Amino acid sequence: MSVAATAHDFGLNDDADQVERAKARDPDVWALWHDHYYRLLYRYAYARLLRPEDAEDVASQVFLEALKSIDSYRYTGKPILAWLYGIAHHMVSRKVRQQGRATGLEAAGDAEAGGFEEASVLKLEIREALARLKPEHREVLVLRFVLELPTRRVAEILGKTEAGTYSLQVRAASALRRAMSQ
Repeated sequence: MSVAATAHDFGLNDDADQVERAKARDPDVWALWHDHYYRLLYRYAYARLLRPEDAEDVASQVFLEALKSIDSYRYTGKPILAWLYGIAHHMVSRKVRQQGRATGLEAAGDAEAGGFEEASVLKLEIREALARLKPEHREVLVLRFVLELPTRRVAEILGKTEAGTYSLQVRAASALRRAMSQ
């Protein structure tokens, strides 16, 4: 079921309408947002934090923070996901600073718990290489390829043009290739 169809089922016409109803604490809007955005926020947090429990915490906390700050949120025409992603980005950054990064072996041990397989070693190498990239390169790659968002949507989230986003993505992929070869 698409977001538009589900939003329509709740009597929600557009994002601006959803924001107004969210400010009125309409539980249908909050349920809709949770159903449609939790998985994306979880995947983003997991790609950065490498631990499922941390990713679950962040994804859940995003909605609590959004509820706390909805009254000061001003809809500007950007997708709601861009706002939620911004909250997630700040929470992940704060968690990374507080806890430090998990080492590669800890992350692989959490994921495999029984030893290394070739695919898990490659995933570990990619994660380690991503961690060495500039934050803007890491962000565009995670949004585009981990969350599998279309370039147009990534551009909206990052506040860039599609052409600028594509250019950033190409530079980020090149930086990732260099990091993987080190």
